[in-house]
Amino acid sequence: MTRRKLVLAVVVAVLGAWLVLVTVLIARQPDAGVSSPDELRGRFESALNAFDAQQLEDLVDYPPNGAEDFTKSYVDELRSAGAHDVVVTLAPDARVARVTGKRADGSAFSFAVTVREHDGRWRLELTPPI
Repeated sequence: MTRRKLVLAVVVAVLGAWLVLVTVLIARQPDAGVSSPDELRGRFESALNAFDAQQLEDLVDYPPNGAEDFTKSYVDELRSAGAHDVVVTLAPDARVARVTGKRADGSAFSFAVTVREHDGRWRLELTPPI
């Protein structure tokens, strides 16, 4: 075997291993959402109060390739409004989460978020806040 063929074989093997690794990592990535409505409520409230886009990203039903930008802009909007004292409550049927809180100027805000369960995972269907 010539040196050129050996180098080519190594490159092909490395590329093949890389493709397998990426495929396995993508396949093992957990679905968005959590296992119960109460857990969803608590983590959603925590993410909003901490302006934590990463934690929020794990809860939203949004295409994976755009979820990071979407949740970042979502919490940036809350941050720019000076949102604080955010409380999340669930409707009795757990299909709607009501978000309430205060802006920096002391005025109150409130909005509803649809909650969806799919294959045992509870997720948020977000629209732009305040």
